Amino acid sequence: SLMYNVVGSYNFNTSERWTLKGLADLYMGTGTVTSRLYNFGAGAEYYISELDSSTGVPYVAGDAGIGFGRNAEDQTATALTLGAGAGFRFAVRELNCDINAHYAQMTANVGPSAPAVFAVRGSVAF
Repeated sequence: SLMYNVVGSYNFNTSERWTLKGLADLYMGTGTVTSRLYNFGAGAEYYISELDSSTGVPYVAGDAGIGFGRNAEDQTATALTLGAGAGFRFAVRELNCDINAHYAQMTANVGPSAPAVFAVRGSVAF
């Protein structure tokens, strides 16, 4: 089903190609759907080349954290959550804009299956 996604992170550039980050990644069900997956953790991004404000740069990302999941039947679980993604970041003045695809999977079942989400998202970093 369709979900809302809110992400907050603090990024620390370790080199021209690597970024480490602490993150809160929240997926929430729409309407009367109570399903959700919250992930609080750390991750890294690797840029294929240095960020160029005129063209941008593709990257790959991975993250891990403690996840809190709830399904539509209000069953819950807490477990390690792993994520992976790829995207494209470009600079506009002092802002970085980002378009990415991200997949996250809990390592424990909530009811009969382990929660997993796939998102295509756009963001602005400042």
